[in-house]
Amino acid sequence: ILFVLLSIILFLPFNNTSAAALYTDVQDSYEAKAEFDFLAEQGIVTANPKEAFGINETITRLQAVQLLAGALKLDYENAPVVLFKDVAEDDEHLPLISAISHANIMKGNEKGEFRPHDALTRAQMANILVKTFGLSGTSNHQFKDVSKTSSASLAVQILVANKITAGYSDNTFRPGIAVTKADFAIHLARVLNSDFRASVVLPEITPAQP
Repeated sequence: ILFVLLSIILFLPFNNTSAAALYTDVQDSYEAKAEFDFLAEQGIVTANPKEAFGINETITRLQAVQLLAGALKLDYENAPVVLFKDVAEDDEHLPLISAISHANIMKGNEKGEFRPHDALTRAQMANILVKTFGLSGTSNHQFKDVSKTSSASLAVQILVANKITAGYSDNTFRPGIAVTKADFAIHLARVLNSDFRASVVLPEITPAQP
């Protein structure tokens, strides 16, 4: 009987996906549940089934920093302090912001401001992910709203080459719009775990009519 039971267990399909809700808005039916499960397993997000993650909310620069710090296992308690005009010296987030700045991942602007509560755009997300994780690669795919001369063009192409992003079905990347918290989390999961890139399919480009 024991042999039979062991045989059944060994041949059961293995599934990493948790069967429990992570947040009120990340239930088992959520299309990116596996990505969120992975981030929770890695300690990058902290599950709380009684609260919402805010999947459709715009992610701020500070919230992006928090996720990146978790992914990098960043030791921000001992990082050199980097002061910004809009971050008080007694701000609880200053050590984290300082560590990210000191690591040359996210810097302040020419006015010496970090702008922690500003929305992060999709172009900025592309640049940050490529820079943070040292991604490289080339792609011939061109989104119709990403100029080859734009500051995010190279980063977007690298994300495409690594199957981390596919843009939208109308072949736009929409670099200037704000990133949602879910969108940033999903892209981060794809960077960290290539298994999540299998579902990334680029939109077909219709050839221009002569």
